[in-house]
Amino acid sequence: NEENLTDEEPNTLQPVMLTIDDGYFPDPRATLFVQNKGSYLLVFDELYQYKTLEEQTVEDIVERSANHKIRRPSTAAVSHEAPALRARLNKVSIPAYSWLQTQAGDSSTRVAAIKLTRSMIKDAKGHRSIKVHRRCVNLIREITQGYRYPDGKHSPDDRPEDGNDHACEALEGLVWMLYGKGQHQKPRSKEY
Repeated sequence: NEENLTDEEPNTLQPVMLTIDDGYFPDPRATLFVQNKGSYLLVFDELYQYKTLEEQTVEDIVERSANHKIRRPSTAAVSHEAPALRARLNKVSIPAYSWLQTQAGDSSTRVAAIKLTRSMIKDAKGHRSIKVHRRCVNLIREITQGYRYPDGKHSPDDRPEDGNDHACEALEGLVWMLYGKGQHQKPRSKEY
């Protein structure tokens, strides 16, 4: 809710991470710019692109970073179906890792990532470990509209249908890579 929204800008001297859910058409490629502020993650910008080639997205990431006067992102959590995008990011010195290292169709990892992300948006004690800048309109829209589930109902262990969840899935990927059981899939660094 409103308590998760902010106008806070990133610290230009601290590292920034990317998280990306790949898409082309009809699904968008959702890219989020995130900074770890210690007690919370700040999602401060997004790219939401349709019919965009990988090289254009990488150029847009570099340009957006320059516009924010931040250093080039220090790492990127990228969806498993995007090896070409990971290769292009690595080529411009943005280390890119797949956040999901399980077989396709493994719904348990996605469900666990969703649960972990929800607990960071607001935990049982009301603490909010994720703040989202108001300019991230697509992420905010997806979070507030919620996931779609088969037959319109779900249990806590159901995987949502693909649809209105691309920026959300990107956020889940980074949360899982940093704090979930997926954290072994990338080198640990003091920057995180």
